[in-house]
Amino acid sequence: MEFRKFMRGSVPEYPKGALFPEYLKLRDGAEKTDLSWLRQTESGAIVFIMSSGCEACDLNAAAGLMIERPELAYLLLAEASEEEFVELQEELSGFPCRLARCEISAVADQTSIRVIPFMIALDSEGRAVGSGLFNTTADASAHAQALRIGVLTEQPPRAYGTATDPQRAGENAMKSLRNEGIDAPAQQSDRETTATAGGG
Repeated sequence: MEFRKFMRGSVPEYPKGALFPEYLKLRDGAEKTDLSWLRQTESGAIVFIMSSGCEACDLNAAAGLMIERPELAYLLLAEASEEEFVELQEELSGFPCRLARCEISAVADQTSIRVIPFMIALDSEGRAVGSGLFNTTADASAHAQALRIGVLTEQPPRAYGTATDPQRAGENAMKSLRNEGIDAPAQQSDRETTATAGGG
């Protein structure tokens, strides 16, 4: 779904204080995916919604925030074909980010998300504390600012993916997206469940 076509009218915020859904049907015909782990994070979480067909979607912006705020949990909901997701998995293999393949229209039918690239900052209980469009790390940092309250964030940057430089780490990654559901990365506990999405 193209950015300009999807972004008609105003850019709504995700309702502050609203709980992010525990389950979402990420694709037409698929079973609901368990996202309850987003309500059980230590320092909060960020949900990114992007598409490989969106010219405004820049993975570098998301990668930059992951490097800047490694204490947060991350979920990237990405719309793309199965073939396209392999490179994205490789690019983000060392980042603290879970990946799930989705259809933007399906997500929009179940949430108030109406534009991409969109992100939501969730507190440790899964309640929205910030949201909005982003295509730079500065944008993403601003939306995640509320998660700094009461959180120790003075940490040295970690080396994730191919480099600590988000431009290199995210280069060409949004060209390809693929997965049948959530891919739990290293350093994540086994208690979070994986996607139950069917075909695709």
